[in-house]
Amino acid sequence: MTISNQILRPRGWLDTYDRVILADKPAGYWKMNEAAGTTVYDLSGNKKHGTLTGGIAKNQQGPWMGSASMGFTSGDGYITAGTADTWIANGSMSLEVWAKIPPDPIGYGFLAGIRDGINGEFYILQLQNSNTLETRFTNSAGTKQDFDNQADIPTWTPNAWHHGALVYDAAAQTLTFYSDGQPVASRSATGSITTSGVPFWMGGQGSTTDNNFRGYEGFVAAFPHALSPDRVRAHYNAGRTGILRAG
Repeated sequence: MTISNQILRPRGWLDTYDRVILADKPAGYWKMNEAAGTTVYDLSGNKKHGTLTGGIAKNQQGPWMGSASMGFTSGDGYITAGTADTWIANGSMSLEVWAKIPPDPIGYGFLAGIRDGINGEFYILQLQNSNTLETRFTNSAGTKQDFDNQADIPTWTPNAWHHGALVYDAAAQTLTFYSDGQPVASRSATGSITTSGVPFWMGGQGSTTDNNFRGYEGFVAAFPHALSPDRVRAHYNAGRTGILRAG
């Protein structure tokens, strides 16, 4: 089901959400509300515009009234948004995404991030066939620091919108995962990711057949620093004030 960005839109509200995100100076911010074409535009000013590949349904219902999203419903779609160099250059980094997962676990897959076995990884993934999330930070030395099928990470309800954020604080040496604005898992983590052209992906990891997501996704943002718990909560609450959709 498609919608128009001009209807059911509280005057000025989406601009308010944008201001909340942009105030934290993201390295990349993709609303994913384009209605046509093969480009997803980066609103951060860093020109990390994304390119659509495979079957992606544009202008789908977003997390709140008046917003839109991309539907990765065909199982072979993904978006490549340049490289992650400016995002990971400072060590600390954050990643967030709004997503609606499908009712069939076979459709779970890669939501957003970077996954490169040589230079490092930082991603949020809905594990196929298990209804649990996996998030991972792997430094360039190959040390994996993740939350994988852990009881303290809640499962996301299918056909409902959720907000996920992964934050690596290099100074504090911590990795924290947030679900719907709340910290739900934290562990020690150290290291950095090599800044050598690592690609940034949404909806899949650079292939039409490799762990592609089959739900809906929007408002992806990457930051070259660690978001505080208050800022993650502020981002989530900014979405909730927009009348969050139940499904």
